[in-house]
Amino acid sequence: MANHAIVIGIDRYATDLTSLDGPVADAHAFASWLLESGEVAPADLRLGLLPGRFSPPLPDELSGCTPIGTTVSALNKVLIGLLNAPPPDLERLYFFFSGHGAASSNPAYAEEAICLEGYTDDDTTNALEITSLMSVLNATPAQQRFVLIDGCRNKMFSDEIR
Repeated sequence: MANHAIVIGIDRYATDLTSLDGPVADAHAFASWLLESGEVAPADLRLGLLPGRFSPPLPDELSGCTPIGTTVSALNKVLIGLLNAPPPDLERLYFFFSGHGAASSNPAYAEEAICLEGYTDDDTTNALEITSLMSVLNATPAQQRFVLIDGCRNKMFSDEIR
């Protein structure tokens, strides 16, 4: 049985005011743990990083991981690939995100999202709603799914997000 992982850490957002200093380091730590514990092979770990000015360099042990982008379209490509051509004998699928999160400003809507590369308060199209993400992850043939999201919901978005 094979285990796979998608690990994303975003420190750099549109402005220094919204940029973060820890998500890339957190993604490094989680990805390193997956490899060191033998849970996931380097080729089966998809790693999306958007470092900022103060982000640590990529650890040597992560250089064999499969790099992915940190945009909505890059993540969608990976997720659709898991649905259309799932790895054989997929036992565990890990999804880790560290970066900004957002919540709808409309209390009737009550949706939460992860903020990906290019997200701004004025352009919320670069956020992915968590219910959509969970629907795709649940549709994979993995026997177990582990979803870890470290994203504060202090950003607000309007109803036009999809």
